[in-house]
Amino acid sequence: MASKVFFVGAMGGYGMLACGLALAFAAGCEGEIELAGAAGMLSGIGLAPAMVFWFGMLTFLQERRAAFVQGWQALMGGVLFASLFLLTADAGWAIILVCVLVSWLCAAVVRRMEKACDTHSFHEGSREHDGASEDALDALQVSVLPVAGFAVVSFLQGALMAIAMAPEGSPWGGIASSWGAPVGACAFLLWTRFGRRRNYTVALQVVLCLIAIALVLVPFDALILFMGAGYQVCGLVFYSLVIDELSSRRALAVVFISVGYSFSHVAFLAGLYVPGTFGVRSYDAFHQSMPLMVFLAYVVFAALLIVTQRSRKRELREMERVLFHQREEQEQLRRALADALEEKHVETCRAIGCRHGLTKRETEVLGLLARGRDVAFICEELYLARNTVKGYSKRIYAKLGVHSKQEVIDLVEAERHMRS
Repeated sequence: MASKVFFVGAMGGYGMLACGLALAFAAGCEGEIELAGAAGMLSGIGLAPAMVFWFGMLTFLQERRAAFVQGWQALMGGVLFASLFLLTADAGWAIILVCVLVSWLCAAVVRRMEKACDTHSFHEGSREHDGASEDALDALQVSVLPVAGFAVVSFLQGALMAIAMAPEGSPWGGIASSWGAPVGACAFLLWTRFGRRRNYTVALQVVLCLIAIALVLVPFDALILFMGAGYQVCGLVFYSLVIDELSSRRALAVVFISVGYSFSHVAFLAGLYVPGTFGVRSYDAFHQSMPLMVFLAYVVFAALLIVTQRSRKRELREMERVLFHQREEQEQLRRALADALEEKHVETCRAIGCRHGLTKRETEVLGLLARGRDVAFICEELYLARNTVKGYSKRIYAKLGVHSKQEVIDLVEAERHMRS
């Protein structure tokens, strides 16, 4: 039932997006500015739930398969979208409609894959991170770093796109940015395919380090291409992590996906105003504007430092958790061993008592004497008077043929070794 809800939501979002695109096409033909604004709003409203419910559908798939699906969809969508900058306006509208149809087709294919998978047995048997063992706080700690990294990269993408798409911007900025998305999707697919152990935090750190290097050394058009790829990789890493960690808690997964989607777009919009704040109006002035370069580099290194510190703190928490579980296991083993030794001691005393005709109470006193306990301890343990304990001890010595507590201990030890 839940997968059907996600499917209907995704299809409805894509349907709203198609209506917005049709309205935009009509507005372009008639030259209606207000109609174009309504079309853009309708398209944006449709795209948001389409994206969120699409990734919600992927939570029903195995983690590796879900990563491949989103990577291939991002690759196909990126290639089709990048083709818009190489075609005429009419052909561009055709490409947009093809993108919507491809998205519908992908959603239908994933829906069939969900029906073919036995999700109950999968989540019960093959996942290490079962949703029943996590709470909302753990999920927040897992996802906060990718959300922050995705937002920072979105902010940088917005700042660079404002320069690239400005009237005095780069003539190749739009093309470079659009083709960066397929490059990022290919990098994500390669990482998914050949990465034996996919460490999301390390992937985010690598992307931020490469971006920091590219800000200083790479020409502007190549930087735009690289930022487009980094933006795509960070987004896919974030969505893949949420799907991996929260697949059995899909409502929470949709919440985190929505939050990450919203934060990235807010950060992108905020980044659009950064170049104007520093007085950078053209891409020629970008590398000559030292304040803007320092500010962007500071943002990247600050994000990298935060990610690194939080990653170390999380590793320390994981180590503490492992040590705590190890201590618990050792304590349980010690208790089990102590219980086993106590049971063996009691059985040995019972066997001696039966062989020598001791009463039940005398057998209990024998067990404490064999452990080296004194009269005061036995009185407190068995709630007996001091003279009563002394009387039991004398009878036990007489029946066993011993004359001291040490001989009792030696007798019980010999019996236990003989029985083992």
